[in-house]
Amino acid sequence: MTTEALRNTLDYHRTLPVFAARPLTSGAVGLLSQVTGMDETRVLALMNPLLLVLSAILIYALSLRWGATPHPGGRVPR
Repeated sequence: MTTEALRNTLDYHRTLPVFAARPLTSGAVGLLSQVTGMDETRVLALMNPLLLVLSAILIYALSLRWGATPHPGGRVPR
């Protein structure tokens, strides 16, 4: 994706009513950009995959806490 395409996507998140009603993404992008010094378009491109991985880790941790048992080798017995 080009920087221009990422910039347009970020602008959509800030202006279109569907996204403006959910400021979490725009706010997180702005905050992470300030903290890291990275361009907002790079933060936007990296944030979604990172959140996906963090969500998977959280789901796994919660399932273990609630009693799920991991199977050796990642295989579920049939």
